[in-house]
Amino acid sequence: MNYIKKLDDKLINQIAAGEVVDNPASIVKELIENSIDAKSSNITVNISKGGIKEITVIDDGIGMSGDDLKMAFKRFATSKISSKNDLFNIKTLGFRGEALPSIASVSKLSASSFNKNDSNIIEISGGKIISFKPSNITAGTKIIIKNIFFNVPARKKFLKKDSYEYGKILKVFKTFALSNPHITFHLYNNNKCIYKLKSTNTYNRLLEIFGKSYEGNILEIDLKQDCYHIKGFIGNLSILKQRR
Repeated sequence: MNYIKKLDDKLINQIAAGEVVDNPASIVKELIENSIDAKSSNITVNISKGGIKEITVIDDGIGMSGDDLKMAFKRFATSKISSKNDLFNIKTLGFRGEALPSIASVSKLSASSFNKNDSNIIEISGGKIISFKPSNITAGTKIIIKNIFFNVPARKKFLKKDSYEYGKILKVFKTFALSNPHITFHLYNNNKCIYKLKSTNTYNRLLEIFGKSYEGNILEIDLKQDCYHIKGFIGNLSILKQRR
């Protein structure tokens, strides 16, 4: 009798999901990274019940053809590296090709994408493809994630209250919005608009995120030395807050 056996693909993806998907915020992170890598100018994130019930990310990036859309949900399938040498010259936010299949294995997912007049939608439940057909999307990509961990109750019980999970998503959203001021970002929570951030510069984006109290109280840094270039902003003493 053989004690060692190969796991089936569904179980492999669920195990991989443990490395990629800790909570709704980690899903939002992966999807926004893909949207940025797709050269999107506009990214909209819509959250329901702290992301536990639903996460929707819509972008206007380059999108995927029908064949690419199918391939995107296979393990270690990626458009971002093609050889060993690429591993030492990574210029994208994600490349492992585990995120989408891992997310799809622990949720009910639909992904619509448009590329060069090729418009399609794929629906996956618990890692199993339910349908693949033409869609009416006319630009970019739209991914809807519903009921994460519906098929892994042991993982779902570790999720916190909706407000706590939303707070973690908000932190992820702000991080990407601050580091990509040239991109227009929208955030909705339970259908309520939280942020409408138009394309701008870093200084204005900081004021939009942190408020007018930062105006005139942040100092720009721009230092080049050897092979390093440090650029950004720091606050002066006027915006220091006492903490324990």
